[in-house]
Amino acid sequence: MLLKEDSLAAVLVGDWSKSFIQPDWIAENVYEKHEIEIGVNGQGVDFTVSYRCDNIIISPEQDRVMFSAANIDNITVGTLCRCLNNFIEKAYTPSMIAYGLNSDFEEEDGSIFAEILDGMGDANTIIENGYEIVDTQISRILKGSNGKIINMNSGLENGRLKVHFNEHHEGGESRPVFDAESINGFIQECCRIMESLGYELEGEEL
Repeated sequence: MLLKEDSLAAVLVGDWSKSFIQPDWIAENVYEKHEIEIGVNGQGVDFTVSYRCDNIIISPEQDRVMFSAANIDNITVGTLCRCLNNFIEKAYTPSMIAYGLNSDFEEEDGSIFAEILDGMGDANTIIENGYEIVDTQISRILKGSNGKIINMNSGLENGRLKVHFNEHHEGGESRPVFDAESINGFIQECCRIMESLGYELEGEEL
């Protein structure tokens, strides 16, 4: 099982003013740099803009802003926290509706997950009715003893297992403060869940 190191992302959901997602404002107030990379995806009137600097990619929309990290080394995670906290502190919105953290895992051999699917009560019935199950997605909402909510979505695509984790938080009057300890804690908790399911994780230990 491989943790995709470029899948770490944080999403802030709120009603942001368009002035807070413009390149000049993002560069000065979030990255705190004079020059940033600007990417344009799509064409015509159907396009999106993203910004990149110091291994952090910001994909802004008026109702949500995504902050993605190119990797999970200590420097990049620290920069991610700084950019998130800068945006939360300096961008005004009447309310932050929600925020969350995301990470993805992939496994070339999805046999363990396939065994779980084969054990589902309706699998044989579907096959007996002349159908082949070509894709199955399982979504779970996990609530920890600390009250944190983690959405876990698992699926097989061409024999490859893909698992997406989302730690979800409802917004409120108080604004979140991001730090490396909480973000690394989220990653470690996702890794612990995968290991408890019988998967051996690859890559550097956090």
